Amino acid sequence: MGQRGLEKRGSVMNMNMISKYLLISTLLVICGCGSSVLVPTPTPTPTKNKCIIKKHWQDNVFQVLINDEPINKHFYIHDEALDLTKSLAKANKCMN
Repeated sequence: MGQRGLEKRGSVMNMNMISKYLLISTLLVICGCGSSVLVPTPTPTPTKNKCIIKKHWQDNVFQVLINDEPINKHFYIHDEALDLTKSLAKANKCMN
């Protein structure tokens, strides 16, 4: 076999390998996308807990309570306390 025969054989091998890789990658995409089972996720039941903002007896700061129990020892300015109750409601910890 001459130089031209080796070049032809090399290009055929490259085409075969490219087509194999293309076929394998296509099959992986098809199998990977089609194998997921669609199971509906249950929606969480809404909580009955109530978020309450309680003002400090002397200062203009507020504490966040869930069912009359403080979530922590910290007091917040009014806007932060409202944001905290909204994030707790979004996480289904209490009703806003």
